[in-house]
Amino acid sequence: MSMIAVLAGSLYTAMYTGFRAKKQSEAALAPLRAADAVFEAMGRDFQCAMPPRGILAGAFLGQPDSVSFFTRMSNTRDAAPGIAGVEYILIEEEEGEYGTFLARNVRVNLLALEEEEPYEERLAFGVTSLGISYFDGSTWLETWDSTTMGDILPAAVEVSVEIEVAFPGREDEKFSFRRIFLLACHAPAPEEIGEASF
Repeated sequence: MSMIAVLAGSLYTAMYTGFRAKKQSEAALAPLRAADAVFEAMGRDFQCAMPPRGILAGAFLGQPDSVSFFTRMSNTRDAAPGIAGVEYILIEEEEGEYGTFLARNVRVNLLALEEEEPYEERLAFGVTSLGISYFDGSTWLETWDSTTMGDILPAAVEVSVEIEVAFPGREDEKFSFRRIFLLACHAPAPEEIGEASF
């Protein structure tokens, strides 16, 4: 009985150490996985962002902590592939266990007689700050309003996120991630190009 007790105690210690190491490694990888999910979604939308003119593609509106624009989606939850309006914004829950999270709001039925409520995708939890800046080709700007800038997209968008993670037995830590996205359809409006000479 004594030997069994000693053996059980040894096994418990080894298993406890293993489970604790597993929890710590998962906590360490959590912010990287969350940032990857955010940047993957944003990168796909920015790469397919539509020029802010025409019937379906509206304005590109960027603030330091949010951005909304129109993009060509490969597929959507509620509709066939097509153009959709997307918005990235940081939301703080008044009640709930997640606190703040980064949301991707999507509108797919752009020709509806009445504007429909977007459906909300929660991309990452524990995001404590979202920073966005916009490159016009020579200068980084804090905001972007295509309606006052010749109906063009920014040449690039820089996104930074800060994610807070709770480690077992340690104080919460914050991790910062940053990425720059190029917009393929950045170009002046047709009337600004003028007639080409050959």
